[in-house]
Amino acid sequence: MRRKINIANFNLTFGADEEPMLSHFDDIVYPAFLSGIKKVGFNEFETSIFLHNVKIEKDYLDDYMLTGLIVKKTILEIKSQIEGDELIDTDYEYPTAPYSYFCINLKNHRMYLVKNQNGSPDIRTFQSTVLYILKEFVANKNKDIIDDVDKLPTPYLKIIGVPFKANINEELKKVEKISSLTFKFFPLNGDTDFSDSFENISNLRKNLDSKTGKIIYNSPKNIDSVADLLEQTRGTVDPILKVKYAGGDKESTIRADKLSEKINVEMDDEGLKEKNISKIQRTMRKSETLNDLKGNHTEIFEKYKNKILKYFK
Repeated sequence: MRRKINIANFNLTFGADEEPMLSHFDDIVYPAFLSGIKKVGFNEFETSIFLHNVKIEKDYLDDYMLTGLIVKKTILEIKSQIEGDELIDTDYEYPTAPYSYFCINLKNHRMYLVKNQNGSPDIRTFQSTVLYILKEFVANKNKDIIDDVDKLPTPYLKIIGVPFKANINEELKKVEKISSLTFKFFPLNGDTDFSDSFENISNLRKNLDSKTGKIIYNSPKNIDSVADLLEQTRGTVDPILKVKYAGGDKESTIRADKLSEKINVEMDDEGLKEKNISKIQRTMRKSETLNDLKGNHTEIFEKYKNKILKYFK
């Protein structure tokens, strides 16, 4: 059994001052992950998505990881099936709970997610679920706090695949024309701005007190320069390319997850059990992308590591 794993940047900040994730690890992040809050549908028969078996682990490189499962509990309705060559109507349902394993490096907040099966939650589902849980947790806590100064700050989460040189080149080789190249900016959690080209734009966003911003380049012709720029982003901006592939008529969209580093891991048929998870962890730690410490990651970790250690057993 082979699993293809993408690496992403778990970029979480808090409040107007864009405080880094670890500054609120002990009063928001970890308690929220353990809270049992579920993202649910309108009734009990709708899908519910939640985190399970969350814990802090210390790996063989002595780095601290926030790990766990994201579970999608739902009921499948079976309205038809094939018996022999005949399509027949049926009317029954059964519960299912596909899940994925996540691992977030608490020093540089690079992460990966492994799907256990088809239908398991992906990175986008993980982002929307975690953001929902964080917001619900903060809102519930703030109900009992009268003074606005003492209230917990609002979370801002953006999970972006980290573009990888080989994948960028491979994908852009198929492209006949780039119609537009968009870079979306957001608050950074200890990452330095990826390029001097955008330093002024990032500073302007902050000076304007705006959480997000974007720039668009129309019909860039120098594909090699586009590839270099995408590699430099390192998951610190959200790139979107509108392209036409060679031999194609319709315009397509390329996002960061399509360009991100992908690592194949062989597992046995037991799926995401302890032995396979251990193998995945050791394999993934060999990735240079996952070990990226450019920026202020080390300083932030040293400043706030006691907020992690108080929970670690």
